[in-house]
Formats: sequence, C-alpha cells, structure tokens
Amino acid sequence: MLDRIDAVIAALEQDNEEYKLYEISPQSFKQNMRETKSKGASAGKVGLVRKTVFMNKGKLIYTIRL
Repeated sequence: MLDRIDAVIAALEQDNEEYKLYEISPQSFKQNMRETKSKGASAGKVGLVRKTVFMNKGKLIYTIRL
C-alpha cells in the first residue's frame, strides 16, 4: 500500500482542541514502522509509527481548531 501513496498524514490532538497535521513520506513511515501488537483481525496488517517521528521528521502542514 505504501508504494501507491504520496504521503502519510497524522492528525495529532493538542490540549487546546486543536489538531496539528503532520506529513511524512511513505519511505520514512516504512523505516519507522512497527507492527501492531494486536492478535485480532489487524495482526500483520497494521503498521504504527510514533507521534515523535511525525513531529521530529515530518512537516507541519496545517493546524485545525475545533
């Protein structure tokens, strides 16, 4: 799937009802990905990346205030 997309976007919730949207490349996502610990239906199908990767290596693209 990562080979078919241009970017991975994370919406990180802030304490003040804001969401910061960060973008990283699919390659960066893959390099920093770990598999879910789930034993259910998502086992082997879902990859997780820490929010610090998006914050430190990603590009802040937008802030949404609700």
